[in-house]
Amino acid sequence: MAITNTTILDLVPSEKRLANRVDARIAATFPLLASGVAVASQGTADVLSGGGRKQSVSYINPLAGDEPNVGTDDITVPGNVGKMTAGEFNVLRHDLNQGWGTAALATMITQYDAAGGISAGIASYWNGAFEKVITSSIVGAAKATSLAALTYGDGTALLSYDLVNAACLTAGMFATSFDTLFVSPAQYALLQKDKVNGGFSQKGDVDPNFATWNGFKLIRTAAFGDTTMVAARPGAVLFQSGSPVGSTSFEVERLANGAGGQGGDILHSRYSVVGQINGVDYKGATGVARSALEVGTNWQAAIPVAEVGVRLIKCKLA
Repeated sequence: MAITNTTILDLVPSEKRLANRVDARIAATFPLLASGVAVASQGTADVLSGGGRKQSVSYINPLAGDEPNVGTDDITVPGNVGKMTAGEFNVLRHDLNQGWGTAALATMITQYDAAGGISAGIASYWNGAFEKVITSSIVGAAKATSLAALTYGDGTALLSYDLVNAACLTAGMFATSFDTLFVSPAQYALLQKDKVNGGFSQKGDVDPNFATWNGFKLIRTAAFGDTTMVAARPGAVLFQSGSPVGSTSFEVERLANGAGGQGGDILHSRYSVVGQINGVDYKGATGVARSALEVGTNWQAAIPVAEVGVRLIKCKLA
């Protein structure tokens, strides 16, 4: 596709419309949302609406944790009422931004022409950034002393369904809720070989959005390496993104004296995001680089480990 435009305003005539298109694409294509692993809450919405970067929210209690009442003939015996929340923990809001020049956006249009142009390219960028925030939080939380039980195995067992199932069983009554696996490209390639046994299915064969393996939706990521995979259940991660309070989400800046007086444009994109394990308390500083999220002392369990919705599974490849 030939690009003849020379300014960002030619490529992006309306920042507001671009922002709306990017928001829509993120909501439709972010894998953790589509899988159900990531969920928002009123608490995360409040955090994005302003105030301190670290704020307290309520834990979303899985519905499966409430036992049903057993009826009796004694009318004076009250039934228990299920609760959706139990306890509070701190979450961290990340205020992120990125900028692209005219040449970069022209390249983006070419690369994402069939997928939706600039809005698709920018949404893909932010999907990757949001996923890294979440995966780094998982890596760090697993290093916390109070969350050591999230890691299963010593890395000597071969990757198998039995190993994954055994790790999920450590979640007790929530064991059967785990339905998503984060796998490395090498692990994914290994699971593909299971197609002859009916274990692996390509995207669209069973699930319209994901390849699956023995009922688990597969999300490929290099975040955990080839010797660790992560099992997750719906609602395991609290996630919400939006425009930073007091900032313009998309904005074109003209640098008249840039490029040695030739002039140039920059398209700025800004997002605030909350993304971490549901029920895990962030104890560290605010305004930190993503690498700080992988430090174990920044995390602490706020709920029983059995209720935490992720399990890191140590394994080796055949």
